[in-house]
Amino acid sequence: MELDKETIITILIMAIMGAIGIVTLIGAMFGLSFAKLGMITVLGLIVGVAGLIFGALVIANTKC
Repeated sequence: MELDKETIITILIMAIMGAIGIVTLIGAMFGLSFAKLGMITVLGLIVGVAGLIFGALVIANTKC
């Protein structure tokens, strides 16, 4: 079954917000300094986690 554009955009926004929250939580728990890690590394972590969340949400929303 095909997903609507609105559903995909909503899933994408949810995945990005969730990834920012997860990376921030992990950083706070382990006491990481995002300034020392660098912007590219932090953005890479966020995009990677967002990709995992996005994939899981798309699979969960398809009715195959």
